[in-house]
This record gives sequence, C-alpha cells and structure tokens, in this order.
Amino acid sequence: MFHRFVALGALLVPLAATAATTIVPGTICTSESTVDMPTNGALLNAAGGSSSTIKFHCPVIRSQSVSTYASTMSVTINAKVNWSYEAFYCVLRSVSANGTLMDSAAVYLPPKTTSNNGYASSTFSITLLPLFASSVGLRCNVPGVYSGETAGIVSLQVTD
Repeated sequence: MFHRFVALGALLVPLAATAATTIVPGTICTSESTVDMPTNGALLNAAGGSSSTIKFHCPVIRSQSVSTYASTMSVTINAKVNWSYEAFYCVLRSVSANGTLMDSAAVYLPPKTTSNNGYASSTFSITLLPLFASSVGLRCNVPGVYSGETAGIVSLQVTD
C-alpha cells in the first residue's frame, strides 16, 4: 500500500516540458528594403553600395506551449555572410504583453573567410518568464551586397 501512495504522489508533481526544436526558413523574416529570396528559403539583402545595411525583423515561434515555469529559449541563426566589414548582428528579445522588455541577447556573425566559405551560424539564449512573455522577436542588421556577394538569413533554429 505504501508503494502505491508514493507512486501516485509522484504522478501529481508537474514535470517540466522537454526541449523541442523547430527550424524555419529565413523567408519568415521581413525587411524594409530590397531583398532577394532564392529557392533555398533564405532572405538576402539585395541592396548594394556603401551604407547598405538593412534591418530584418523575424517573429520567433515557440515550439512549446507556454509553461508555468520560467524557461530558456535558444535560437541559432544560420546565415550567409560576405566579405563586408559592416556588422552583421542580431538581437533576440522577449517582450511582455504591455511592451516591457523582459530579456534580450545579441550576437555578431563573422564576415566571410576562406574557412567558413560564406556561411556562419551563431546561437544565443534568453529566459522566457511564464505568463509575462507574450512575444519573442529577432532583429538583425544585415550587410548589403559586397563584391557581388549577398548576405542574409538562411534559417532559424528555435529550441525551447
């Protein structure tokens, strides 16, 4: 009888959800300027010339339903980079329903080198507070065309 009571008590303890991963194409993002969308699902900055960095805005869709626990979300940005010296950086933000910034993190993606062959990825994480975090978004400054090569977001991998 004692063993049954213990087992039943263990079932009543809420369990934290296991992490789930979702991969979405770069075309989930939007931009206020000229872009190129090749067939691989990437969103590339097609603006050329100096000072042609543009902003990409990407909604981040959670793969888990809202938990009653604080949780961590990790986002990996898979990007096409070029030789440009302009900064390719992204900021991931969690915002409450009333517009209060709950948490944020930023990453810089390196320019093209002979070793990365024009592709780079970077992962960063933020804490999502239950009941308060109503939206998560990603904003990236993406360098323009440099020496005939574009830069942009190929895909986002979201783990929460």
